[in-house]
Amino acid sequence: DHAFTEGIEGPASDAQGNVYAVNFGKQQTIGKIDRWGNGIAWASLPNRGTGNGIVLDSQGDLLVADYVEHKIWRVDRVTGAFVLHCHEPTMHQPNDLAIADDGTLYASDPNWSDGTGRLWRIDRQGIARIVADGMGTTNGLDISPDGKYLAVNESNQRKIWRFEIQKDGSLAAKTLFKEFPDHGFDGMRYDDQGNLYVTRYGEGTVVVLSPEGEILRRIDVLGARPSNICFGGPDGKTVCVTEVEHGRLIRFRVEHAGRTPRFSPENRRADWIDKIHRWPDQVDPANTAHTANPPKSDLPWLASVQTLADWQEARVRVQARFDSLLGPMPPVGTAPKLEVLSEDRVEGVLRRRVRIELETDVSMDAYILLPDGPDGLDSSDLRPGMVALHPTNNATIEEIAGVGNRGPRATGLEFAKLGYIVICPKCFLWQEGVGFDQAVANHAKRHPQARGMAKMVYDAQRALDALLSIPQVDPKRVFAFGHSLGAKQVLYLMASDPRVLAGVASEGGVDLRSTNWEAPWYLNPPPRIPTGTTSLEHRANLGADLGADWGHDELLMLIAPRPVLIMGGQKGPGAADGSQSLPAMLGAFGTWRLFGSEIDRKKPVDAAARLGLALWNHGQGHVFGDWQFEQARAWFEAYPTIIGL
Repeated sequence: DHAFTEGIEGPASDAQGNVYAVNFGKQQTIGKIDRWGNGIAWASLPNRGTGNGIVLDSQGDLLVADYVEHKIWRVDRVTGAFVLHCHEPTMHQPNDLAIADDGTLYASDPNWSDGTGRLWRIDRQGIARIVADGMGTTNGLDISPDGKYLAVNESNQRKIWRFEIQKDGSLAAKTLFKEFPDHGFDGMRYDDQGNLYVTRYGEGTVVVLSPEGEILRRIDVLGARPSNICFGGPDGKTVCVTEVEHGRLIRFRVEHAGRTPRFSPENRRADWIDKIHRWPDQVDPANTAHTANPPKSDLPWLASVQTLADWQEARVRVQARFDSLLGPMPPVGTAPKLEVLSEDRVEGVLRRRVRIELETDVSMDAYILLPDGPDGLDSSDLRPGMVALHPTNNATIEEIAGVGNRGPRATGLEFAKLGYIVICPKCFLWQEGVGFDQAVANHAKRHPQARGMAKMVYDAQRALDALLSIPQVDPKRVFAFGHSLGAKQVLYLMASDPRVLAGVASEGGVDLRSTNWEAPWYLNPPPRIPTGTTSLEHRANLGADLGADWGHDELLMLIAPRPVLIMGGQKGPGAADGSQSLPAMLGAFGTWRLFGSEIDRKKPVDAAARLGLALWNHGQGHVFGDWQFEQARAWFEAYPTIIGL
């Protein structure tokens, strides 16, 4: 209790299920509470500013009513930076906000001292105009799901009014929607069926009103003073209430999702791409033309690539180098035999532990996670699929599948809860329980010409075969995720297998000197990358055998044009990606640009939307937490549509 002050208000929920509410710990702050209930003081309003109502715009940024300084702030959802959207000194407050489909805001403006109030309309340029005056103490307000009506309550007068919204955004035809004999009102929100959820301040409930104003139910919020309300969660059916008496957030589930503004998808896309491609100015490839940015390499035959046709020819040679580097493994692409070892249900997910036959007397354990269970899926209900690859951790697939734990490290389970069908295969280093060195020796005995990474890629591909054998998996939406060890596998899996549409590689180490790529379970004997140089500077002068002078710029080229997000921690113990990843990424970047011109002709999108190779340098070290999970989710949700695959 009392994580918030008595000024607790807001709230608003983003697409990842985080809830933002004001005055976390102290006045003037904005708190951010993740889906697992962890809270931080995420931002602080400038100067004397103190927040009240919050809504999200088409980009997912926050719009916050600052009742002390008579302002509305726009707050960047990633950086927390404040930009002034509107300053209207003649406002009494503003208090609460509602946002229309076109981004127009409506703000309540009570004068508590004399019991009066009014309503303002704020256009997308931040210009405010009074649209209703001479009212009681205007407080909570929202727009109906069809966009036709604005409902607003008067706290002291205990009345709810409804206006018709005109084409120019003005209000008309004011009618009394509902009146109560006791207790006050505060925030309120519509669900997608037109039912209105109203906080009853003093009564300690949320009352649900039908579109006709009939009381459908009363919900106890475990405190006498609910101040505001929002809908959120993956399906929009989790209601969050700010409660003043105990300074806390209360959540409960409902039948219908909250009303969602019908924003333009193109606006969301352009903003997402712009924010994720934050390359340093000195190496900003987005500022170069297609023709001036071919793939960078000192290999003479690759340096001559200037067109997409050139690359398609050169790719055959790069693929041969890649195959020679890894070494031969058995063929893939058919459904493997598997045995179900156990199953249970957790948070709406059927979790099966299976054993997949790889070769004679060689198997691999995995978890398959099915959202809603088999009875909730049929052959027409296609879901995205994901191969989730665990990090170096003795908990292996138990952790990533959520056995005994929750949160972002249970990545496979969290994505299954979002509707993905997920497979979490166990790395061969742990499968037999004999230790890393013996596991590598056993692999080398069976396949003496294949490196350890070849075994990891093969196992991941067989897991992919098992995933694609599930009828409900959409083969056009198959993704790969991994952190640390898992991230290494994501990059090599995507270079090996075009069935993976997009990937997130968190802290795997793109630079060959950043982590232990020379280990026998990865690339030992390692590609010869001399200390103090990059692969781009020395490879042309090496007379090495095919593959021995391999560089990760070539690895990334093989992934193009499919999107891959590199998450970097930059510094701290174990940090593997960050600015050190840029040389190899820049060496491969031109390949994506060559595909960009083809995509241009198919679908006009923002220039940056073509760039499917991205570095997100979060600077938090070798971690995968709530923030990283949110970005991974957004990447997978945004990119298949953006680049038209």
